Amino acid sequence: MAQTDLGMGRRPAWWRIVGGVQWLVTVAAVAGLGWLALGYALRVLGLPALDDPRVGEAPLPTLLLLGGLLAGLLVAALTRPVVRWAARRARGRAEQRLTLAVGAVGREYVLEPVRTVLARHGQAQQALREAARR
Repeated sequence: MAQTDLGMGRRPAWWRIVGGVQWLVTVAAVAGLGWLALGYALRVLGLPALDDPRVGEAPLPTLLLLGGLLAGLLVAALTRPVVRWAARRARGRAEQRLTLAVGAVGREYVLEPVRTVLARHGQAQQALREAARR
């Protein structure tokens, strides 16, 4: 039973792609947060402020932080139904494999020994019948 392969060793390609996108948006958010924290620390220490590049009117570090967070939430929301569907399929495959494994263990450790005992019992009954006739 413990050695039953549940088929969880191989990850689908879409899982790796979504994971890569999640890492990318996480890195963007952390980079934006770090950039903003560095700018704040420089101001607190009285050093010259960073000249942050801008995209339109918004500073780039702020866009990285907020964009990374929002993109992460969006990716999570969009992939949740697919993840649930894949999890149901994986659960079904695992249950099927475990059911087959339980059946094999039951045959090997319960049914076969019982059949052996019943066969010996039948042989003993036959021997007793033959002995009673003599």
